[in-house]
Amino acid sequence: NPQFLLDTLVEIDSIGVLDGTATAEPMLYYLEAENLQVLSEKAIYRWESAYNGKIIGGSLVRDVLTCIFSSRYGLRRSELAEMLGLKQMQLSPLLRRCSHFIGTCA
Repeated sequence: NPQFLLDTLVEIDSIGVLDGTATAEPMLYYLEAENLQVLSEKAIYRWESAYNGKIIGGSLVRDVLTCIFSSRYGLRRSELAEMLGLKQMQLSPLLRRCSHFIGTCA
């Protein structure tokens, strides 16, 4: 599946940026995924560990993904930021990371 390959490579590519150093362990974590669903679950779990501590009062990843997936026609960054009471700059790192999984974020 080309989408599976692209998502796997994007997540592996971002490991050094997220952790500061690239090690084999996080790469193997993603390569263990058998299909796109398992890879998505692993990626979301990793995003939660990386981004949830940055915003006080809830799960940033859960709240962002819930808003995006429950919207009928998608959301602009400005709309999403307003709904969550955040600045667009606070959302940008997470939206960049998840853009391959959820489509283009405007």
